[in-house]
Amino acid sequence: MNGKPLIINLIGETLHRRAYLNLLKQIYYLPPTPIGLEWALTYPIEIKNLGITKLKYQIDTSALEALN
Repeated sequence: MNGKPLIINLIGETLHRRAYLNLLKQIYYLPPTPIGLEWALTYPIEIKNLGITKLKYQIDTSALEALN
């Protein structure tokens, strides 16, 4: 009840000139989720490679882990 919005900024850069990662939407609205659930809920955020080169990527979650 009376929850607060959470803003997650996804930023990064591709190291290869012909690779290009893109979020399919600029804003994702997630449903309200209570605190203290036994199991963590996950919500997919699709990232698409619009470039012509295959690439691997990783997400650094250390800031979120520090917050927890």
